[in-house]
Amino acid sequence: MKKTLVSGTVLKDLFRFPVLFAMLLGLILSCAQDSIFYDISLEREPKNPRIAGSPTNMAILNSRIYAGTRRGNKIFYYENKKWSSINTVGGSLGNLASDGSHLYVLLFPKGDPLKQALIKRFDGTDWDDAWNDSLFIDYSGYSIETIFCAGGKVFAGGRKGESNYAIFECDPADSSPSFATFMETASPFSGVVEYGAETYLATYNDGVFKYNDTTAPIAETVNKRISGIIETGGILVAVSSNGIVYTYEPGDIEFVTLTSPGGEFTGAMCKWFEFNSVDNPNPTVPSLLLLGRQAQSSSSNQGYRELILDTSGKPTTGIIKTPGEEDLPTSANSKRAMYESSIGKHAVNSILQVPYDMVSDAETEYDLPVFASTAQNGIWSCHLGEWNAEE
Repeated sequence: MKKTLVSGTVLKDLFRFPVLFAMLLGLILSCAQDSIFYDISLEREPKNPRIAGSPTNMAILNSRIYAGTRRGNKIFYYENKKWSSINTVGGSLGNLASDGSHLYVLLFPKGDPLKQALIKRFDGTDWDDAWNDSLFIDYSGYSIETIFCAGGKVFAGGRKGESNYAIFECDPADSSPSFATFMETASPFSGVVEYGAETYLATYNDGVFKYNDTTAPIAETVNKRISGIIETGGILVAVSSNGIVYTYEPGDIEFVTLTSPGGEFTGAMCKWFEFNSVDNPNPTVPSLLLLGRQAQSSSSNQGYRELILDTSGKPTTGIIKTPGEEDLPTSANSKRAMYESSIGKHAVNSILQVPYDMVSDAETEYDLPVFASTAQNGIWSCHLGEWNAEE
C-alpha cells in the first residue's frame, strides 16, 4: 500500500514555487480555522443550574423526578415542566431511592457522611412519621454510602474502615420493619436491578449476586470493577470503571463481555426512547442505553456514551458511539461538537430520561427530555437535542 504522505520531491517542487506553496498552506490553515470557528459557533452560553454543586442521583415517584444537592437541605422535584422543592427533615442530603410507593432519602443528621445516618421516607405529600429513626437504623458502626430499591426491598450500602463493607436490607411491608445486615463484602455496593421474580445485587469487586443465592457470585463478575447495572430487553447490562460493558441473560452461567470501548463508566445508566409526536408518539422499546463517563486527568472525553440497542431493546450490537454523531438514533443534536462543548465536558454520575407518561398530550416537543447529574456542575438537561444546565 502506498503512503499518502507528501513526498520530499513534491515538497522541494513546492518550495521552488513559493506562490503555489503559500496558496496551499493558506488553504490548509483556512480549512482548519473554519472547522474551529464552526465548532465555536455551536457552543451555547452556559446557564446557572437550579440544582447546583454535586447533585444526588435522581428518583421517580408519582410522575415526579426528585433530586437534590449532596449535603444540602432541599429536595427538588420536576413536574409539569417546572421545578419545586421541599425541605429535608433530620439532616443533610445523601442520595435517593424509590420503590414506586415512597421516596427513601439518605440523610446525615450531623452533616458528616462518615457519622450517623438516617433513612427517611416521603410519600409525595408528607414525611412518614411512622418511619421511626431509632427503630429502623442499626448499622453496627458502618457509615452508609448509598441506598437502592428493588424487589420490594430497600437496600443500603455501608462501609467500616478501609475494606469492610456491608449491604443492609429492609422490607417496608413488615409489621415492624428494620434494617438488618444482608451480607458482608470487601467492596462497595454498586447497584441493584430487578428482572422478573429475581433481584440482582452488584458489588464493585466481589461480583454480582442473586438475592436468593448469595453463597457465590455469578461467574465472571468478580474483580470486574462493576459500577452500575440495569436491565433492557430481558438482558442485564453491567458497566465497569475500566471501560467494559458486560451482559447477562438470566439463566445463563456467566456474564460475558459485550464490548470494551475504554474510558471510565461511572455507573450512570438509563434507557433512551426515541420520541416523535408524529411517527412514534408512544415509544415502548428503547433505542439506546445511555452510559455515564468520567475522566480522572482531563475535562474532555466525559459526559456519556450511547449503546445502540436492537429493535427489541436488547444490547446485541456492541456498538457504542458519542452522542451527536450523524448516525441515528442519537440522544443529542446531530452535531457532535455541540455535545462535546456542553455536557461532554462533565462527568455524569446519574442520568434519566423523562418517562413518556410524564409528558402531556399538549406538549409539542419532539423528544423526551434527559436529565444528568454531573459530578460538580449541577444538574444538566437535554431539551430538543441541546444540552445545558437545567435552570
